[in-house]
Amino acid sequence: LNHKYLIVLATTCLCLIQVNTQSADYPLQYNQEMVYPNQFEAATNTTQLESHNYTSPFLSKVLFEEDPKRKLRKHEFINQLRFQAYRLTKGEAEHIFNFADGNRDDLMDQNEWDNFAGLYILPFEACDRDHDYLLDENEFKDCFERDPRSKFIIFRRKNQENRHSDMMWAVSSRTKGLLNFHDYLFIRRALFAWKNCQSNAKFISKGAFKCAMKTAILQKMHFSGDLEQIYDTHIHLANDYHIIELDFINYLKSMYCLYVFSSFGEPVSTPFIEKTNFLKSIKEDRLPTNFEEKEVNYLYELINTNPLMPVSQMNYASFAFFFNLHKLFNKYSVERPLLMTKNEFQSLLNDPFFPKRIAYSIDVSQTRFNEAQYQEASLVLQRKRPNENHYFFAFKQDASENTASIWNSTTVNSTYYIFDKNTTNREVFFSTFSELNKYVWTKEDYYRAFQLANLFVEMIPDWRHIISTTSFVDNLMTQYTMVNPPISFMQRKNYPMYKNLPREIYIDVLVFSAIENYRNKWKSYLSSSNNVIYESYIKLILEDFGMRNMPDTVLDLAKKGYDNLRRRTYEPNEVMKNCLIVHAVAAENKRSNDFVKKYNLKHNGDDSRKFPRWPRRAQASPYV
Repeated sequence: LNHKYLIVLATTCLCLIQVNTQSADYPLQYNQEMVYPNQFEAATNTTQLESHNYTSPFLSKVLFEEDPKRKLRKHEFINQLRFQAYRLTKGEAEHIFNFADGNRDDLMDQNEWDNFAGLYILPFEACDRDHDYLLDENEFKDCFERDPRSKFIIFRRKNQENRHSDMMWAVSSRTKGLLNFHDYLFIRRALFAWKNCQSNAKFISKGAFKCAMKTAILQKMHFSGDLEQIYDTHIHLANDYHIIELDFINYLKSMYCLYVFSSFGEPVSTPFIEKTNFLKSIKEDRLPTNFEEKEVNYLYELINTNPLMPVSQMNYASFAFFFNLHKLFNKYSVERPLLMTKNEFQSLLNDPFFPKRIAYSIDVSQTRFNEAQYQEASLVLQRKRPNENHYFFAFKQDASENTASIWNSTTVNSTYYIFDKNTTNREVFFSTFSELNKYVWTKEDYYRAFQLANLFVEMIPDWRHIISTTSFVDNLMTQYTMVNPPISFMQRKNYPMYKNLPREIYIDVLVFSAIENYRNKWKSYLSSSNNVIYESYIKLILEDFGMRNMPDTVLDLAKKGYDNLRRRTYEPNEVMKNCLIVHAVAAENKRSNDFVKKYNLKHNGDDSRKFPRWPRRAQASPYV
C-alpha cells in the first residue's frame, strides 16, 4: 500500500508541476482554472453577469478539446466547429471539411486538421489584425502580397491598381469588400492551381485552365461538363472583346462561378443545374449567394423556350451570365432593399465587371429627337392629315500580349471599342424597363433588361452596334434559342413588329428595347376589360422610351375616339407601331448625318445633285 501510495503521490505532484508550468506560460482564465461560473452557458445570477464573457477559441485550435485519436464525421465536425463564431455559414463549413479531409475518407482526424490549420488557418489569423475573422482590403492586400505564390502572377496593367479589391469581389457575394476564411481559402486554392498549371505568369491557356479547375475545386465535385466550353464562356464574359486568354482576375472569377455552379448542382453531375436542386441549395444555404426562391423561379421563366413543358434545366453559360448580374445587383442595390435606383444603375454600368458591349450599345444609340426630326421621319408613314378629300369623290389616278502597346503607358485602359459614357442614353434605357415607379428597378426588370440587351449584342455584326431590320426578320427566331441565356417563348410576341419597319434602316439597342418591352409597359396601365389606352398613358410611355417630342399627328393615326371623360383613346398596337417606325427612321437619319460629319464626306452644293440632301418635308405638307 505504501508503495502504491507513493506512486500516486509522485504522479499527482508531476501533474501539478505540469499545470503550474502551463499556467506560467499561458495565463488561465474562467473555466480553465475554475468550474463555476459556466462561461459556455447563460449566467445563473446577477453577480455572474458582470464577469460572464463567452469567447471562442482560435479557429486553428477549435478541435483541441476533442480526443486526438478520434476521427470526426462531417456533422460532428460542423457541430464542434461552431462556424457561426467565425463568420462562416454551415455550407461554407461543409466545404472547408471537404477540402481539409486530405485522404478523402470523409473523416477528419487531428493530424489532418493540424496540417490544414498550419497551411491555411494560421496565415489567415495572422493577417486578421482586428480578430473579427473578416479580412478588409488592407488586411488582404498585406496578406496576398506576402504570399510567395503571388510572385508567380503578373496582373494586366488595367487591373494593377485595383487588383486586390477585384480579387475580393470575384470570390465573394458580400456587398462590402470583406473576406471570411472560406473566401480566403478559395483564393489560396486558386493560387496553388495557377502556379502548378499555368502556361505563363500573365494568362492561363485552355489546357492549363482544365488542369487548374480539376486541381483546385473539382476533387469531390463530380462535374461532367466540358471545361473547354466553360473557358470559352468566360472569355466571352471577360469584358475585353480582344482578349484571347484568361488573366488571373477572370480566371479567379470563372473558378468561383464554376464552384458555385457545381455546389448548387449537387448531387447531379450533368453540366446543367436542375431547378429543384437550385432551389434546394438555397433552402440549405450551401453558399451565401443571396439568391431568393422567387428570383430563381423567375430566371427559369426567362429561359423557358418550350411552350408545352416548363424548362427545368439551366446550362452553365446562362448561369454564368445571370450569376454575374446577380452579384452586381447585390453590390449596387443599397439605397432601397431589393430595388435598384437610377443613380445606382448609372454606377453599375461603370463597373469593370459589367458587360461592356451592352454598355457601349446603349451609349452609341440615338434617342430624344426634337419635333423637327420626327416630322422629317414621319414621312415614311405616307399618311395624310385629315383634309377635304374625305368629303368628295375619289378620282382614279395613273400608277406611275506581346504587342507594342504593352510598352506604352498611355494604352493602359485601352479597349477594343472607343468607350464614351452617354448619361442620357443610359437614363432612357433605365426608364424603358421601369414600371409605374420610374425611379427604381425590381429584380425582374433588371434581369429582363440585360437578358434582352445580351440578345441584341450577340446579333451585332460590326463596331457600329446597330442591326438591320432584315437581319432581325431573318435571324431573330433562331437567335432566341441559340443565345445564352435563351429567350423564353413568352417574350417572343414582339417579333411581328420588326416586319413593319422599313427594310432600309438599322436599329440600335434603345429602339430594340422599346420594341421588346412595350407590351410589359401596357400591363401597368391596361386592365383586362379595356383594349384602348388613354392619351396621358401613351405620352408617359413615350417619355420613358425617349420619344417625348413625338408629333401628336402620328399618335392620332391610331385614335379610336373618346371615353366618357372625353379623354382621347388609342389602339395600343397601332400607336406603338407608328411611333416606333417614326423613331427608328429618325435615328437612321441622325446616324446618316453624323456619318457625313464624322468622316467629312465631300459635299455637293448643286441643286440638281444636292449632297447631303435637303429635308424631304415641304414647308406646307399634307402628311402627318
